[in-house]
Amino acid sequence: MKNLFYEKLRENKYIVSFISNFMSIRLEIGNGVGSGKLFERLFVHFINKCTSFSAVHMNLMNSFWIWDIIISSHDISHIADELKEICRRNSPDVEQKITELIGKDWIAISLKTYKDDACQITTDYSYREFLDEKLVGISTEETDEFFNMLNKHDNNKYIVIALNTNDKKNEFFFRELSFNKKFEKIEFKQNKKLSQYNLILHGKPLFKVLYGKNQANAFQRGIWTGGKKSLDYFDLILKGEYEINDYFEKAILTTIV
Repeated sequence: MKNLFYEKLRENKYIVSFISNFMSIRLEIGNGVGSGKLFERLFVHFINKCTSFSAVHMNLMNSFWIWDIIISSHDISHIADELKEICRRNSPDVEQKITELIGKDWIAISLKTYKDDACQITTDYSYREFLDEKLVGISTEETDEFFNMLNKHDNNKYIVIALNTNDKKNEFFFRELSFNKKFEKIEFKQNKKLSQYNLILHGKPLFKVLYGKNQANAFQRGIWTGGKKSLDYFDLILKGEYEINDYFEKAILTTIV
């Protein structure tokens, strides 16, 4: 179902105007968690109104369920609360329970929005713990075990998608953030105070595994891109050009009596 969803997204005649409207809003409210959460909600409405798919925004705070949206080829709007309850419990058989409720044609998406070439792929600290335990602050060219860990989720069912924008050129890019090319080396780097592990491909540090645990701010934890070449590593779903408009201003003005 993932590939079909991507195909329909690329073919959708409303996607550029949708991104244009969102970017016009983001220009006014700024970047950050708020605009990211807003994009999640808007993207769900876009799917439900402008595609043949059905989507539910999970928005489960303080839960082990990390996927923002569930998308199905069948209408799931009437069972949104049941879906959320299943995922909130996060039982070992959560995937089976979802399938029993809505059928096998579904995907779960974690949706991210970033400017330029920055992107946090995951906040999961277990990757850093794994490297600290296995490598104890050294570098290695034995990368298979960690690469397999990066792909612990079924990449056809559980998908991380990023919307990256180039605000100077008004370009947008949808990419699937899945690790499908093995790294040559995992490099330990000791900075002045803190340390990181760099994931090396073609001699370049494409990704950095940072030090922070859950209480650290977002820029101190998880796995981050290391520049434009990092984004080129990922498969491109869709790209285009957006236009800034007065959509947001008009929407606000319509509420003034």
